[in-house]
Amino acid sequence: MRYELLYGYCHCFGRTTYRHGLAASESEARQWVAEGRGSDQRPVPPGSDPVWTCPVTGCPGHLQRPWYAYRAVPDGEDGTL
Repeated sequence: MRYELLYGYCHCFGRTTYRHGLAASESEARQWVAEGRGSDQRPVPPGSDPVWTCPVTGCPGHLQRPWYAYRAVPDGEDGTL
């Protein structure tokens, strides 16, 4: 079993989810989530993410922190969203 590492943002336009990669173990995935939640560094969302395109001045989505999670991916699957 592998674990897909996920992050994303909640916007006024809805929720986005992005794949960061795969972890070989659940403990590695848990560690990645904990480090992400505790870090001031944020993964840069793609240019199509609403954080870049929201026309609302002062939208809190422009400054938000991402959420982090993981999910199990059975062997043989690539974990594509």
